[in-house]
Amino acid sequence: MKRTNTYIPNVTADTLMLQENDEDPLEDWEESVSEMFEWVGMAALGSQRLSAGDRCDPYISVYAPPDPSQVGDLTVIGWTGLITSEFLSQVVETILSPNVASPSFVSVTAHAVPTSPVTYIPDDPLKAHPSLRAPHVDAEDTISVVYMREEGAAGQAGCSWLLAESMGRWDKRRG
Repeated sequence: MKRTNTYIPNVTADTLMLQENDEDPLEDWEESVSEMFEWVGMAALGSQRLSAGDRCDPYISVYAPPDPSQVGDLTVIGWTGLITSEFLSQVVETILSPNVASPSFVSVTAHAVPTSPVTYIPDDPLKAHPSLRAPHVDAEDTISVVYMREEGAAGQAGCSWLLAESMGRWDKRRG
């Protein structure tokens, strides 16, 4: 889905990294990261609140895009079914490529099947063991990753990323 005239947050390395020079660094970082992931969720849902021309009654919604934001074009791709790690690697390689006009950031959000006893199958099952969990209809399994391209030393492209994961009480990793 392609959307035009959409508020898009200015994601920088400062957004993704905890800044030690702030007075309340952890609180400020958590707020900016929460706003960013809230925006990612609203974008995935196709929310009208992100439109530059949106004039919603404040009694209905008080949402505002993260500040600072700019107006631009947004592409949201939905996928149902299995997705390969090669596809995700290609997404990251594309945003790192110096030959492609890269967006300011890319986000990948995955909602997995909560009743599956295994969240993923590793490339080499002998070296890595996936976390087991009790399959349950109330289980949660959602991850969201934000990737941002950075210019490193000598013009080499690098990537900063941030991952958020929901974990329900039925997930064994919870402890």
